[in-house]
Amino acid sequence: MSQELIGYVNLAGIVAVVAFLWRVDARWQDRFDALNQRLVHLGERVARIEGILTGNPATPTEPAE
Repeated sequence: MSQELIGYVNLAGIVAVVAFLWRVDARWQDRFDALNQRLVHLGERVARIEGILTGNPATPTEPAE
């Protein structure tokens, strides 16, 4: 194999690894975003229940994005 071909093979390997890691990161980011949304909704529910128990019901608010 010539040195030039070895260089292209190495470059292709590096690009493949970076693309794979990028995709894995995107998957995990989607999962973290979904978990964050669930925690936000849970916090809103807890605040609403606290308000009911203390006699100060909260006014409805826009859900956080």
